[in-house]
Amino acid sequence: MNPRFSIVLILIWSLVFPKSALGCGSDCVVCFELLFCFICNPGFYLTNHACVPCPNGQVGNGLICSPCTPPCATCGMTNGSPDELPTSCITCLPGLVLVGASCRCPAGQYSTPQSSNDCVDCPLGSFSQQNATTCTTCPEGSFIWMQLKIDAKKT
Repeated sequence: MNPRFSIVLILIWSLVFPKSALGCGSDCVVCFELLFCFICNPGFYLTNHACVPCPNGQVGNGLICSPCTPPCATCGMTNGSPDELPTSCITCLPGLVLVGASCRCPAGQYSTPQSSNDCVDCPLGSFSQQNATTCTTCPEGSFIWMQLKIDAKKT
């Protein structure tokens, strides 16, 4: 039998018999003969025709799990397609803040050209906005009333 024809039959079969059928759990997207899963939902990977959740720090596209890349501590998929790599941060490594789906330096710190994942404190008498690459010196006649640093690793 032609392999393309087999794939078409599997897809038609999965539409006729929904994923919640007897042998395929709700985490299965494409089920064959009510027993075997071929594609899982995002966040899962396929092993022995069963869907298994990805371990912490990894994200699944329905077939395999991929590790989250720094600066993400946990990550997700943008559209969940099988060929997609993890792209959206859900949580960040310590010292970074989540802005949309990306991890950035908080206000009062900046990232260096050598490492956008490491944040450096602005020197005394200067400031920065969130996601800055440099610090700005306070204008003449103004000052920073209080500079507070909290070490998130010690809390």
